[in-house]
Amino acid sequence: MSHKVNFTIRDLYYKFMSLNISLKKADVYQILEYLLKMDYSDIISNLEFNVEIDEEKIRSIITDLQNQKPLGYILKYQFFYKRKFYIDNRVLIPRSDTEILIDVALKWIKYRQNILIADICTGSGTIGITLNLETNNPVICTDISEEALTVAKINSQNLQANNTKFYLGNFLNPLIERNLKVNLLISNPPYIDCNDQDISSSVKNFEPHLALYADNNGLWFYQNLVDNLNNIVDLNEPFAVIMEFGWKQKNQINQILKKSKIKIAWEFIRDYSGNWRCVIITNG
Repeated sequence: MSHKVNFTIRDLYYKFMSLNISLKKADVYQILEYLLKMDYSDIISNLEFNVEIDEEKIRSIITDLQNQKPLGYILKYQFFYKRKFYIDNRVLIPRSDTEILIDVALKWIKYRQNILIADICTGSGTIGITLNLETNNPVICTDISEEALTVAKINSQNLQANNTKFYLGNFLNPLIERNLKVNLLISNPPYIDCNDQDISSSVKNFEPHLALYADNNGLWFYQNLVDNLNNIVDLNEPFAVIMEFGWKQKNQINQILKKSKIKIAWEFIRDYSGNWRCVIITNG
């Protein structure tokens, strides 16, 4: 039988803030929303209100946090581009740094109509679903992980992204196997070098390695893209490829693109923290 404990909301807030795990205020408010089933404005307005909470639930969250389990996996959701996405340990946790890819894509799409978009290595589906909802263009989402696609489909249903399709397969293969050519390909692929030791414990111990690590010093997906570009886009029509990369990889990716046998143009773009984050490749 669970044991209930009483707190004011303020005391509960400080209970989490006092943990020696560097929680941000926003993180604690997310935890309170989850525990109390209240939104932020109600919490702020009722800090002296007494609430009854299951003690085991509080203890479980604290233990998870102390074990460096990411908050997104504890709460089972993450916001991305102002939308709430379901997540669990079958997929990477979406990062706000990735939102720059959406802005770059929307800028390219702005004056174009009836385009086909592919979100490759979709994971939880955040990029593809967001672009479908923002533009109403059809989106193909692919992933090598069937479990990840299950999560992406949950989000597509929850957010009513009705014009989305999901294909299982490695990187570009689902497009190539179906002779599909797209106008915009967007991807946040695995890009961490398999030998990279500079990975936080919370990422290394909890997030799916299949979505993190790549061969060829983390550059396999970029080389594969260049090698297969003519198979996935119509070179006679305007196209764009937008790919995220690690902030140290810009120069290496630049060298890969320079060796392309197809005439392309590209631009590197920083995220809103000032780090190099993505590249957009076009046919000019």
